Amino acid sequence: MDTVWDLQKFPNGTVYAQQTDVAKEHCKGDWLLYLQGDEVIHEDDYATIRNSFDRWLGRPEVDAMLFDYLHFWGDYGHVHDNHRWYKQEMRIIRNDPTIHSLRDAQSFRRIRDFDGLSYSEKEGTEKLTAVHSGARIFHYGWVRPPESMQTKVQAFSRHHEKKHGKDRLSEAPATRPFDYGPLGRIPTFTGSHPKVMEERVAELHWSDQLNLGKRRTEGSPVHPHERPKYRAISWLERTFAGGRHLWASRNYTMLGGHPLPRKRNSATPS
Repeated sequence: MDTVWDLQKFPNGTVYAQQTDVAKEHCKGDWLLYLQGDEVIHEDDYATIRNSFDRWLGRPEVDAMLFDYLHFWGDYGHVHDNHRWYKQEMRIIRNDPTIHSLRDAQSFRRIRDFDGLSYSEKEGTEKLTAVHSGARIFHYGWVRPPESMQTKVQAFSRHHEKKHGKDRLSEAPATRPFDYGPLGRIPTFTGSHPKVMEERVAELHWSDQLNLGKRRTEGSPVHPHERPKYRAISWLERTFAGGRHLWASRNYTMLGGHPLPRKRNSATPS
């Protein structure tokens, strides 16, 4: 199905939410599984997801299911475990016409009498009641050759017209390759990737352009996850909270009696 992206009608990234709703309107079934183009589910989790479908189908108070996120960075061997990166998000929702994508399509809210335009407004929306699916999302959106990654960052900035202030990932011009910074500070991933990713993982060819050490090179940018604030909170989460996300803003409300688990992600801190 071909669609038109109207960036004037849906500015500042909300076109992603609007296009998500377009797809949602064409879906059938009781549950909707939502994946973005850079997200993959591991085949080891398929049975768990199917069991969750059956378990919660007869519980109408459950609107959505969460997944644990593995955010890969720079290559397929480094995965973030940092407060700056969201650790869970909804990727299964009920097929309910009052549920809509929100802002830049990261999450969902219930919006009754939705006007079809106000994707960036939280006023008048309702958080969904969620449980954990028990499964993972492998997020590969930040695994690209440095030149391609910088092109993506520039395109993202164009779709998000408002300035992102100190949280912008890169101020470098499009002609400069993206600098991932010192990957030696990011936990290494020792688990298995989904089978559909095996060929891509084997074809990675830009390792010589990455800084695999722990020291920053001259002129290397400081990414948000590298700032002392986020590094300190991340240490607290790993050391005292069992990996739980502290002081995090969530788009959902957990169903009582079903707390968020932290699924093993095979990441080893560096």
